[in-house]
Amino acid sequence: MNVLFIVPPEIYSIESYTSDKIIKTREFRPRLGILYVAGYLRDKMGIIPAIVDCPAENIDIKDIKNIIDKYDPDIVGLSVLTFNLLDCLEVARRIKKIKRDIKICFGGFHPTLYPKETLNFESVDFVVVGEGEKPFTQLIDRLTKDKNCNDLQDISGIGWKDTSGKINLNAPGEVTPNLDVLGLPAHDLIDLSKY
Repeated sequence: MNVLFIVPPEIYSIESYTSDKIIKTREFRPRLGILYVAGYLRDKMGIIPAIVDCPAENIDIKDIKNIIDKYDPDIVGLSVLTFNLLDCLEVARRIKKIKRDIKICFGGFHPTLYPKETLNFESVDFVVVGEGEKPFTQLIDRLTKDKNCNDLQDISGIGWKDTSGKINLNAPGEVTPNLDVLGLPAHDLIDLSKY
């Protein structure tokens, strides 16, 4: 199974006013949430996901088709904050136009707070609620066995749309008290010189 994580290009600005001085000195930082999920997925399943950080790599929204053509993913994961929700939705919409059967999974703070509302967006197939390492890896394991799996009720911390379009939300996932069991973030999957 080909797994791709995308940090979307910054298209729509939903944030408070920031002075030009701060904007000019802004730097990119690796997305630790994605790196932890990628590292856990690799450690537990041997799947090495690709990570494309559009802002850090100076990739424009017009280049999404090239990214999809290059990586040919089965599933694309996006870490969604309310501030980048519109950017993530635009990426998801474009991916679905390119290849409808690519699965889209939103994780992060926004879908954790608003899982049902997030799943109501047409281009979103799955959400991960809370910590993403274990639920996302279990989801990938299930989809590896059956790409059109419709029974995900036993995976805590996810929501999904079934084949009829009905939204399903499972119980929240467990909180990991000892973060050492999750392993290290997969810093080797990105070019650290860009951060």
